[in-house]
Amino acid sequence: MKKKWVRRICSTLLAGSMAASLLTGCGSGNGEKSEGSASSSSAQEKQELTIGVTSFADTLEPTEQYFSWVVSRYGIGETLVKFDEKGEIVPCLAESWENSQDKLTWTFKIREGVKFSNGEEMTPELVKASLERTFSLSDRAETFFAPASIETEGQSLKITTKEPVAVLPGSLADPLFLIVDANADTESFAMSGPICTGPYAVESFSPTDSCVVVKNEYYWGGEVPLEKVVLKCIDDQTTRSMALQTGEIQIAYNLKTENLADFENDDSIQVQELESL
Repeated sequence: MKKKWVRRICSTLLAGSMAASLLTGCGSGNGEKSEGSASSSSAQEKQELTIGVTSFADTLEPTEQYFSWVVSRYGIGETLVKFDEKGEIVPCLAESWENSQDKLTWTFKIREGVKFSNGEEMTPELVKASLERTFSLSDRAETFFAPASIETEGQSLKITTKEPVAVLPGSLADPLFLIVDANADTESFAMSGPICTGPYAVESFSPTDSCVVVKNEYYWGGEVPLEKVVLKCIDDQTTRSMALQTGEIQIAYNLKTENLADFENDDSIQVQELESL
């Protein structure tokens, strides 16, 4: 796939990939393309951050349309595997995986010691229930692969298909397959947010307005960088740029190149060029 260069605006205190990875779990960013972002130093001091975003979600139910990408991007949900910055499949909620000799069964070793944001332990049985929920609610799931069976054995999860699916592990990196606590009140996921394993949990959500996420006290993947993040819907490019300049937000995503001139004389902000898939 041809690569392109994208511009990201970032403050000197939240430089590099840090601004992009504040919200994502499993150790690094989720690979989403963006044209630019910017941030200020006050976020680190307060341990709170306000981000201006676009393409806001109508719902946080991950099986609805493509809103699972929002759940993943906002640091709420994680998948069994993920793609790293080199495009390689790496472990996340699954520690390892292997294919059977007949190429029909993939076995994933589920990571131990992981808890959902409600404090419940993530077991292979709950992973199975989560995947089965996805296939039952989303027609899009079977465009990736159609499981003949999903079974558990000890700490392992086994997915069997009727035909060999060599790309099955990579398919599970799609946010559609993020793992939720299927024993929780799933009817409330749309407006209250799904119960997942990411570094943040939903505090409040208002479609077309804002989503507030707070630190997941049960997060398994190390220290969570911020206590609270407010994701504010600001669709207009110029309005996002102005909100950054006035201090209304500390990071602005997807700023176009014509907005770069607004920050040329601001020493606290730098422009980076990042390679995107």
